[in-house]
Amino acid sequence: MSRTPGTPPAAPDAALIFLHVPKTAGVTLNTLIDRHYSPEAIYQTHIEALDDFFALTDAEKQPIRCLRGHMPFGLHAALPRPATYLTLLREPVARFVSEYTYIRTSPDHSFHEHLIANDVTLEAYIEIGEPNLMTRWLCGFAETGDWLPNPLPADAVATAQRHLAAYFSVAGLTERFDEFLLLLRRVHGWRRILYTRQNVTRARRPHNAIPRATLAAIAQANREDIALYAHAKAQFDAQVRAQGLAFQVELRLFRLLNRLYADVSHRRRLRTVLRRGAYTIRRLPARIARQRDAK
Repeated sequence: MSRTPGTPPAAPDAALIFLHVPKTAGVTLNTLIDRHYSPEAIYQTHIEALDDFFALTDAEKQPIRCLRGHMPFGLHAALPRPATYLTLLREPVARFVSEYTYIRTSPDHSFHEHLIANDVTLEAYIEIGEPNLMTRWLCGFAETGDWLPNPLPADAVATAQRHLAAYFSVAGLTERFDEFLLLLRRVHGWRRILYTRQNVTRARRPHNAIPRATLAAIAQANREDIALYAHAKAQFDAQVRAQGLAFQVELRLFRLLNRLYADVSHRRRLRTVLRRGAYTIRRLPARIARQRDAK
């Protein structure tokens, strides 16, 4: 079931499963998925809601053409149609730092209050966070009922590598998002792939501001993910090379067009914000007068 580096177009009747590893540009990808699948064809799940998915009958699963969310590998076995996977992987140290920063700055995150109340530093998060998250999620281990085993078994990286080769039409790299999108266009026939980045962690620390000892400790804790990422990068490189020279020309053109698209989108959002601000200012005197009269 191993795929060739070029990867042929996906079967038209196959469901798409987007395995969304946190902090890998998955939110941006979801905006593109929304353009290519109708709302009733998309089923959103996550690791805490897998029981709800498995409780669905085959008839209820039949309309699902895209299954996505923070979930481990293996859900294809529960779908009544063939399926292929997508995922994005990110350099593991950068992903781990971004995850920590995101949790620290996101009050809605379930772990935010713990990090703030206990003043958990990045160094301390190495001990309490989830290392090797990419390897855990790509293993699956559905047959044991333990989706995210801790500690990982000795063959976890090899298992994740086999899954990438056999089940994923495209396993992209966050750092090479544009190439990933062009591969999606070739493999899945997507056409509307111009984008603006979503859910970017704004307050992230640059790596040169993090002590080397801390970065080394993060790398040591995520050594399985580092091995998996190196394998995925080699697989992605082979897939891109198989596209030929025309792909590189297409990539340059796409990047130019996307910069223009992002600039126009930014200007439109800015105009919307300014219009709303002006509307609020115009109504402010009347609102103040009403509040004064109410007193």
